[in-house]
Amino acid sequence: MAPWPFQQTFQTPLQDLQRFVDAFSGQMPLEKCTLNTDDVVFEPKHLLEFLSRFSITVENQWKLILSADSSEEGASLLVAALSDWVDFCLVPESEKFAIYADHDEYTTFYAKDERTIGLIKSSIVQAGFQAKDYIRPYL
Repeated sequence: MAPWPFQQTFQTPLQDLQRFVDAFSGQMPLEKCTLNTDDVVFEPKHLLEFLSRFSITVENQWKLILSADSSEEGASLLVAALSDWVDFCLVPESEKFAIYADHDEYTTFYAKDERTIGLIKSSIVQAGFQAKDYIRPYL
């Protein structure tokens, strides 16, 4: 069995990212999460701006591993990453779910159980975002 057997994909709403993130992060906080870039297509300007707010500089902007310690930081980190042409995985410390997003503007949520993926999906759909019928390879 895949370690994250349940998934749901959404079109990444580039014009409404904060509301998209807020839609599920109330149910599934992004506290103490780690973001690992997989592929950076263009300079990650929003991620670099996010880091500059904390006076953090990076030597290699093409391969990043970033952590957030609070729900607010986690949500801001996710919005910044979704704003750039970056493929990445974000996993909260609880490991109840994981997010993989790509520069083709798809965001896939993975979960270990059906209840968790159901909560994420219903929160996002209730906020007015449409789920996609797309199966991404497992993490």
